Amino acid sequence: MSPPPMKVVHFSPSGIRGTLDAPADCWMTSTSAPRANAWRCGVKHIIHDPCFSTSAQANYVICDADPTGDGRGLKATLAHPFPAPGPYSRDIQAWVMSLSDGSGCTFANGATGLFGGERLNYNCTSGWWIVGFPRIGSVWMVGLVKWGQSPQTQPVMMLVLEVWW
Repeated sequence: MSPPPMKVVHFSPSGIRGTLDAPADCWMTSTSAPRANAWRCGVKHIIHDPCFSTSAQANYVICDADPTGDGRGLKATLAHPFPAPGPYSRDIQAWVMSLSDGSGCTFANGATGLFGGERLNYNCTSGWWIVGFPRIGSVWMVGLVKWGQSPQTQPVMMLVLEVWW
């Protein structure tokens, strides 16, 4: 039996569920969802990544939207105009993934760990971490490890069902 086709979703927030109580300082393209309208922003010393903009909303961004939920996020007024976007790849880098075991995995910003010389890039709701990036083809696969637990010598391979970027 062949695996189900993977679904790729180009995410855009569906609305606003609240407002952040301080202006957002967006200083670079998102590292979680690197594309032209996704930003890495600071609000009161807390980093929000990604925050989304559109040409229709030139004075604010929408942060902390959950693509696996209702898609609404928090509105943050911009403290300054956006910088020039980039660099980012036109290739899809998954921001959030849904796996065949039912877990969701989100790109981890900041420092993580290494397994076999590769960065642990995604933190999953199951407690597992994805090693590196997905193996992309007609079917996407990821290698999972439990960070800090030994003696795991090989990642457990898992099927990706849905990707948001």
